[in-house]
Amino acid sequence: PDFFSPNFDGINDRYKPKMNHADWAEWHIYNRWGVEVFASYTTTEDWNGLFNGELVSPGVYFIEAKCGSISADNEVILQGVIHVVD
Repeated sequence: PDFFSPNFDGINDRYKPKMNHADWAEWHIYNRWGVEVFASYTTTEDWNGLFNGELVSPGVYFIEAKCGSISADNEVILQGVIHVVD
């Protein structure tokens, strides 16, 4: 998904990139000034839109994800954006 509404209404409140068949993952979300607002080093953790205990402002955020498979000995790097909306 590229839209996300972390307003705690129970609809589309959490974000996680889809990484099928990945044994490991590392992903980061940055605001438009390049400040890291979230980081995860698992394939299962998701982001609830909080940064320093407060909801981030609506806008466009940059995502960088690395994931891979141990059995295939490969690494994939993905980059994109997500739109945080009210």
